[in-house]
Order: sequence, then C-alpha cells, then structure tokens
Amino acid sequence: MKQLKEQQTLLMDGAMGTELLRRGVDISLPLWSAHALETDPEIVRKIHLEYLKAGADIITTNTFRTTTRTFLKVIDDPVLAREKARAATMIAVDLIKEIIGEGNTLIAGSISTLEDCYCPELFPGIAVAEREFKEQGEWLVEAGVDLLLIETMGRLDEAEAALKATKDFEIPRWVSFILKDSLHLYGGDSLSDAVKMCEDKGAGAILVNCTNLETAVHAIEDIIGVILLPVGVYPNLGKSMPSAEGEIDEIYSLDTFELWMKQAFDLGVKIIGSCCGSTPEHTRILRNIIDSLD
Repeated sequence: MKQLKEQQTLLMDGAMGTELLRRGVDISLPLWSAHALETDPEIVRKIHLEYLKAGADIITTNTFRTTTRTFLKVIDDPVLAREKARAATMIAVDLIKEIIGEGNTLIAGSISTLEDCYCPELFPGIAVAEREFKEQGEWLVEAGVDLLLIETMGRLDEAEAALKATKDFEIPRWVSFILKDSLHLYGGDSLSDAVKMCEDKGAGAILVNCTNLETAVHAIEDIIGVILLPVGVYPNLGKSMPSAEGEIDEIYSLDTFELWMKQAFDLGVKIIGSCCGSTPEHTRILRNIIDSLD
C-alpha cells in the first residue's frame, strides 16, 4: 500500500462499540454494534466524522458483527438473516463514504472472529470459517473498502482461515491479534508463530488490538524483530479486559496512553490507533504525536 511507503505512520480511528455505549445507544448482544446501523445510523456516522476530524487516516467500518452467523441469532430464516447482514454491511461502508468524499482517507473493512472474541474456544472450525469469512469479505469488497482488517484474532487457525478465504481479493489484508500476554494470542497460540504464518499467507501488515496498553507495546518489540511487514498497534484503554458487552471498569488516563504510545512510535510502528474505551480525543493525541515527528 503506497500510503505506508509515503507516510511515516498511518493513523487509525478509535473505538466504535464503546463509543456507542457511552452515547446511550443500544448495543446489546448478540448484534452488538451492528444493531446501531439500523436504529441509530446517524450516531454511527457522527462518530466516524469525529474520528476523521481528529486526524485519522483510516476509518474502520462498523462491521464487527454484520455477519449471517450473528443475524441468525435473532432471525430464524437463513435467507433473511443473510439479506439483513449484507444490507448492514453496505450501510456501514456507505456511512463512511458519505463523510470522506474523494479525499485520501482509507476505509478499512472490519472482519472479526466468528464468535465472541473473548471466547476463542467457540471457533466453529476451518471449513466453516473459510466459507463465512469469504462471504463477509466479498460484501466488503463489493461495497468499496480499501483494505480488509482481519481483527481481534485470538487463534492462529482462525486468522489463517480468514487469510485463505480472502486470498483472491485484490486489496491489502491486515491481520490484528488480541493477546493473553506479550508472547501469546488470547487462545494460547504463539504470537511469533502467528505472525510468521500471516507473512507466509500474504498479509500486508500485522497489528495488535484490543489488548492492554503495556502488553500490546511489549508485544510490538517482539513482532518487529520477527517479520519484515509493517507492524501496528491499537490497544484498548482498559486496565482489565472489557466485558463481552463492552463495559470497562477502569480506563487508563490520557497521559498514560500518550506515554505508552510514544514508546510504540519509538519501536517503529507504521500503523497506530486505539480500541475499546478510546474516544476521538485519543486520536487527536496520536495525530499530535505523528505531526510532531514530521
């Protein structure tokens, strides 16, 4: 991707789910943030716009749960569930297109774990995963995203299935992992093995997301020494992991966030942002750091 070559660092946006929760939007499970695409699309659009105005180079689609699998948990009819999931995906991309116009802002199409990202043991298996990841990838590519962000992956085999399912799409695919500690994915697999697999399978970048600040930054040190791909980080802001509904007991201060993210810059990350618990203010802090380094 030419932007990674032309810019020192690309700035991602921040959280969507916890921002919707903070603004009083219903994000109850199982649809979670996907529910807002039908009930409160203007709030979703406003959040995207605030991240854009804060300086984000990349806006991520609100498609974390716009899958047939998720809609089947609230709709009994498989055909209707698929139609609703596809429609939600298209709305999610269109909301970003409306605010970025013809500028240089990139749209990242979010593809996450098939089941709860905090329950890697629920992974339904490679064959099922490849079929379902391909479906969501096709929708996102059709809608016009610039890259696929395969994110919050807690298992090596699920990340590999997503990469295999999307290998024929002619846009970059980035893979981002959620971690148990700085050396292991949330499901226990070796982070080193996972990032090497991603490099072998054609990923365009490797990232860490939805992981504690300190753990995420320490993991970056190890990743940068293992692969030649661009490396990125967008940690969550909780001192402990969020609940499945996105509730966070205690948030790191803005000063602590800035301190740790400066360390990430010093390590040489090429892509940076923030995850659960973050706001457009966190994006502004990162924008100021990037601009100060130019």
